[in-house]
Amino acid sequence: MPKHVVYAALLAGCLSGRQLSVLAQTAPSFTPLGTVPSAAALARPAPDSVQQTAMVAREPLGRFRAVGFVMPAMLIGAGITTIGHRSAFRSTDTREELREHFPHFATRADDYLQALPYVGLAAFAFTSPNPRRCMLDNTLLVAKAGTALIITVSVLKKATRIERPDGSSHNSFPSGHTATAFLAATLLDQQLRAKSRWYGVGAYTVAASVGAMRMLNNRHWQSDVLAGAGIGMLTGRLALWQHYRARHPASVRLGARPPAGVWQLAPTVGAGGAPGVLVSWRAVR
Repeated sequence: MPKHVVYAALLAGCLSGRQLSVLAQTAPSFTPLGTVPSAAALARPAPDSVQQTAMVAREPLGRFRAVGFVMPAMLIGAGITTIGHRSAFRSTDTREELREHFPHFATRADDYLQALPYVGLAAFAFTSPNPRRCMLDNTLLVAKAGTALIITVSVLKKATRIERPDGSSHNSFPSGHTATAFLAATLLDQQLRAKSRWYGVGAYTVAASVGAMRMLNNRHWQSDVLAGAGIGMLTGRLALWQHYRARHPASVRLGARPPAGVWQLAPTVGAGGAPGVLVSWRAVR
């Protein structure tokens, strides 16, 4: 079996990333002093003005699930074990086969396609119930994830100093383009999977195409692309977990959707006629 076919099969596995849970955060409502809501009032859904306070209608819950990190770990491991002449699927063999079958391939599409999933994230933010808040939240998420990715990739490039296939420099491992594309694909997939899995399929297809073109352009080895894909996915999942853990610590810790509820305030009279206020909260499921 040609090595580039095996490589394509490995990258295709990235399309099966596990879904993170979904969070719908609803702000509590308050009942006027001295009144008790009726059963019908408790059963009514929250007003639109309250529902609009959420960043989006469905928000990923940053639950830390080890199974979600299996694919990134496999890709990084595959990248490390195929460096140079290692293992049965050597990067040098893959490069020779690609040069044989696509000797004149040259394109700059990979420079632009790596940003396409980010465009999808921006479009998602603009169409959300609260565009301004969603855009701000996504910008913060992408900034944190992107900074972590840049630092990780830069450190690895300087530490390994592997020569590129075209001999232009010694900063081949891992592929920054591929890592960037898979980071964006992971963020978009986890944000929109509650709406449709096809968003993730499209995003990961674009990311895999970027990795393939980096190899076809003779700019990266197979090991660079595999490791870059794993690093991008790993960084995206860790960034999502940290981001939503910071914003919803109780929900993330419990790993469950917080129930909507109604707060009740009522005046009371204590011992000796001392006035007071009774505060209670009732869940509405």
